[in-house]
Amino acid sequence: MFEFPSIMLPPGSASDFTNRGHVTYQVNMNPSLPVGTTLKNRAHIYFDYNSPISTNQTINTLVDPTGIHKQFKGNEVYIYPNPTSGDLSIRADNIEITKFIVYDLVGKKVMVGKLNSNGMKQVV
Repeated sequence: MFEFPSIMLPPGSASDFTNRGHVTYQVNMNPSLPVGTTLKNRAHIYFDYNSPISTNQTINTLVDPTGIHKQFKGNEVYIYPNPTSGDLSIRADNIEITKFIVYDLVGKKVMVGKLNSNGMKQVV
């Protein structure tokens, strides 16, 4: 709960920017929450003794931060370091990789490349 006693915001008829408020907060996540957990949040804002104004509900779902899922046991691919500032090492067991595409956490393509015969990457 946040309280702002004597905040004295100007009325809505005043300037569009001087009568707005903004609150930023941070929470510590429980590390034992499983992937797929849905977190919902909504705020209720009270002005004086009036009925509360409810904000839209936000919904956040926990995802696997690496986005890497094992599909074939024994065909393992190692990509490191994670995170990286651009230099990337790729090593695969039991499979040949000739081309790779790297996406960031929001799905934006950030690198496309191919591997030469000695495993060195070439960005294309």
